[in-house]
Amino acid sequence: ESAEPIPLRQVLAHQGWIRSLSVDPTGQKLVSCGNDGRIAIWSIPELKPVHSWQAHENHAYQVGFHPSGKEIVSVDLKGMVRIWDLTGKKIREVEAKALHKYDTGFGADIGGARSMAFSTDGTVLALAGITNVTNAFAGIGNPIILLVDWATGKITKELTSKEKFQGTMWGVAWHPAGFVVGTAGGNGGMLWFWKPDQANEFAAIKLADNSRDISIAPNGKAVAIPSYGGFARIFDITPNLNPPKEVPKVPPAKK
Repeated sequence: ESAEPIPLRQVLAHQGWIRSLSVDPTGQKLVSCGNDGRIAIWSIPELKPVHSWQAHENHAYQVGFHPSGKEIVSVDLKGMVRIWDLTGKKIREVEAKALHKYDTGFGADIGGARSMAFSTDGTVLALAGITNVTNAFAGIGNPIILLVDWATGKITKELTSKEKFQGTMWGVAWHPAGFVVGTAGGNGGMLWFWKPDQANEFAAIKLADNSRDISIAPNGKAVAIPSYGGFARIFDITPNLNPPKEVPKVPPAKK
């Protein structure tokens, strides 16, 4: 046996970085996106190409299947959210302006969704990123999560922290109880918890290091967070939270 992991299969999927991967609900398809702006669907486990198309003019940062498995959502550097059917036909698009800034001083774009997650019932999409950017080179701005109504494509809520925090929201997830969990890195690390109908968090936990993503245990009692320095940490969140018995649903978008 080899001391180092050996790939069972590998393919050249994109020109440049692969930014995001997601498996469909059946476990039979994989979707990928990358800096070339393309989306590609692959069969599992063969990794044979099923379909691919040019989805964005800019770097595609996130891609994923809707819980129904019938649609795909992708988000690019400039915060353009696009919904596709499995053939690559665009169904609609949403411009998440809060997730993008062009810094004229440095002549650079900064933004895009750095993480995204669907609510359990698939009715709401949460997008995590950075907003209010004042320096694109240093990544100076504030973490933010946008909630998007899947049926209408309207942005229904912007989730931010009560105390200003410098950095990027690198991870977002939905807790089984129905609230939103986000983690950020920048000037330190933070973990926040929001009811989806309220702009500010109902609980917050300061972390030892900058965080880069988040995963919630199926029972909702713990979160795993990869951190700066190569560490992955697991936190028991039950002592810090008293989740409401019933979390209000996201209010409908204003017409």
